[in-house]
Amino acid sequence: MGVEESRNRDDLGYSHRVAGHGHGYVINIQRTHNSRDARLHTAACPTITGTPARGDTFTGDWVKVCFVSRAELDDWALRQFGSAVQRCGTCQRQARAAR
Repeated sequence: MGVEESRNRDDLGYSHRVAGHGHGYVINIQRTHNSRDARLHTAACPTITGTPARGDTFTGDWVKVCFVSRAELDDWALRQFGSAVQRCGTCQRQARAAR
């Protein structure tokens, strides 16, 4: 998959990307690519799949940057922001519970 961005109310394209790469990762970031509010999720995280928690779309004011590998994600974040993206608390709790 490489790096793919879903934006501009492209929820259908986004849901296809996530469904096709369930073991991948997604950075949820504002359209302006402001890293302060960005979060790293697993592709299966319930906060970025299913039904949008706020509004009627996942890809309105927020962009979904999708990755297959963690290495690609880290490289992208370093190039964009000079640092890693904060991890989602929900994904982290699910990973700890699965151990």
